[in-house]
Amino acid sequence: MADHVSAPIQIPASLLDDLNKLGAVLNEGLRALNLAQQMVERMHKDLDGAPFGSDYRMLAYVLFSKGFMTFQSVRGLCVLGCGPDAIGLCASLFENVVDLTYIRQAPTSRSRRYVRFEQVDKYYQAQKILRRRRLPKGTRKRYKGYLKFLAPEATKYLRMFPTARNGWSGKRLRERAQAVKMDLEYDELYYLFCGTKHTLPMGAASFVFERDAYLDVVRGPNIKGVYLAALHSTVYLLRLCDLFQDAYGLSAEAKEIGPLMKSLIEASNEVQRQYPELCK
Repeated sequence: MADHVSAPIQIPASLLDDLNKLGAVLNEGLRALNLAQQMVERMHKDLDGAPFGSDYRMLAYVLFSKGFMTFQSVRGLCVLGCGPDAIGLCASLFENVVDLTYIRQAPTSRSRRYVRFEQVDKYYQAQKILRRRRLPKGTRKRYKGYLKFLAPEATKYLRMFPTARNGWSGKRLRERAQAVKMDLEYDELYYLFCGTKHTLPMGAASFVFERDAYLDVVRGPNIKGVYLAALHSTVYLLRLCDLFQDAYGLSAEAKEIGPLMKSLIEASNEVQRQYPELCK
């Protein structure tokens, strides 16, 4: 990444000291990021401008790329000391892993549903807005035009999706997670990610801490939450790498995923042993 430069941002010196203590985990994240980049480059080289070949391969690329971008956002927030916000983004990575794993179980039919639901979802949402009795001036006319634009494509597939409830799959996220044996992660980790993202009471621990005899809140760059975000985001990126290589047959890169996951867990365990106070 010789064409990259450091961002012109300042962080507290104490935060840099703490980030250095978590360096082993953050470094494993960088290795995972580089592997993901190699996979994308290899995929483009193999396709050489040819079509994806199937909806499943196209979706594997889309969901992997979305996760790749989200992971970079998590890393950026981690090194800035914005751990709680980074934890919130781990929810998106979890969703990417669940959905791509679920689609892989029946790649043809579920990919088709995912792709076709796009216009249908927009169509139902436009109808929902138009059912409101009152709208700002010009909004109703704008949405009627939008609905007319969507109708030719969306109405072809309305029978597949009689309602927009539960989205493209007809199943809630937890049901999809259960189908791919990730329901325990949903109840343990996704609960944590969303509680932090939505500032629910259970998520308060990520930005509230005890100071002497009273409570205080995180109001600026801080190490709190960085370890958890860095660890879980890297795990989910590596799992997305595994799903992506499976879709594209990237056997050479696939061999690196297992050892990298192992070294990540070893690094995280060592950091937790040495600096437990930074891993809460």
